[in-house]
Amino acid sequence: MTDRLYAKYLWLINTVYEADKISFEEIARKCDDAYINDLYQPLRLRTFHNHRNAILMQFGIIIECDRGTNLYYIANPDNIERDSINQWLLDSFSVNYTLLSNKNLKERILLEDILPSGRTYLDTITDAMQNNSQLSICYEDFFGERYNNLLINPLLSEDVQATLVCISIRPINEDYPTFWT
Repeated sequence: MTDRLYAKYLWLINTVYEADKISFEEIARKCDDAYINDLYQPLRLRTFHNHRNAILMQFGIIIECDRGTNLYYIANPDNIERDSINQWLLDSFSVNYTLLSNKNLKERILLEDILPSGRTYLDTITDAMQNNSQLSICYEDFFGERYNNLLINPLLSEDVQATLVCISIRPINEDYPTFWT
């Protein structure tokens, strides 16, 4: 899936979710003005239905039509509200969309600097989690003690105050003290 198509899916999920219930005509009007419509093509009904099907397959989110009112809505909002990955994707997209739509205000919007650990290490950590493999890391504790080539088995990755935290277990090794990573 291309980044552009992925952004369109997230835009459509966000548009329907934020509206609660919305007509196809209103979705199409919003799409005309959206930054994701960089080719300035109108949203066709067939394309909309293809996107709905792809969203179901990719995210497990059902965009359904109330036949009585012809309004679309998210039939299973729990897949957004209780699924931390879908919620994070939607939140990130919403912030991204708002910022890109308001580039002219860049001097008036202040953002926190985010450490690149998520971009730099998330793929490596999730690959190790997916393959049940170990990572060799360098670790520095709060007292400045540094441990090189420490082997860990990553269990969980969490974003805490814009810092990527990897919760892991460590194989028993007498050369290193026990601590949490």
